[in-house]
Amino acid sequence: MVKLQDEFQISEHYSLKEYDDYMETKPLDQRIALDFIIDRFQKTPDLKVAEIAGGTGRFTKNLLHIFPKLKLTIIEPDKNCCLWLKKIKKKYNQIKIIQSYAENFRSRTKFDILVMTTAFHHIPFKTKDIFLKNMQNLLKKNGMFLLGDEFIAEYKTMKERTQILRKSYDIWIKTAKRAKDEKELKMALDMEKVVFRKDFGGEFFICPSKFESYIKKSGFKIKGKINVTNTDPLDFENYFYLLMK
Repeated sequence: MVKLQDEFQISEHYSLKEYDDYMETKPLDQRIALDFIIDRFQKTPDLKVAEIAGGTGRFTKNLLHIFPKLKLTIIEPDKNCCLWLKKIKKKYNQIKIIQSYAENFRSRTKFDILVMTTAFHHIPFKTKDIFLKNMQNLLKKNGMFLLGDEFIAEYKTMKERTQILRKSYDIWIKTAKRAKDEKELKMALDMEKVVFRKDFGGEFFICPSKFESYIKKSGFKIKGKINVTNTDPLDFENYFYLLMK
């Protein structure tokens, strides 16, 4: 791994351990992606996989537990997350950790599988098209892109989108307070700061129809779609998509 750069980090706003523990019980898209890979590829030798936005390595560890010899490439822009991932590399030395934004990552290797879970909303609106085009370039001809993420309720204008986000976070915070759930409340308040931070631009959540319009423009085809929401949506829902060229 090259020398890590100092730049804006999501981990500045969260304790990675708290975030990791919290997310362990949340979206099912990682479990579905893992089950899909096991079902389709468990007997496939020399499988080439890239995990986009590896974060704290929750999916990474589960994948390597099933495929301990897998040569996995992990792309992650956050410096502190990359340092966290190096702990996994101590056990699975064959994995490669690369600090890079996914839309900037280049590789001569063409991958059988790309996996991205609960991270597409981190990509700015202005680079979502670039990101998807780059994913096309990284995949083999018959490769698969497994993507799961949080999506907000349908909207027509950016003003309406902001209103939906505001409503969703207000409900989340009030619900956590009413339940006297300090852990949930802390996460809601921490995430609220990032989502509505003006100089960062907020998190770039979109609704399913907007996402699917990005997909169609990119040339990817949607081969499968599942609603995997396992928490109160609060105008948020989690979907898992299977995309192919």
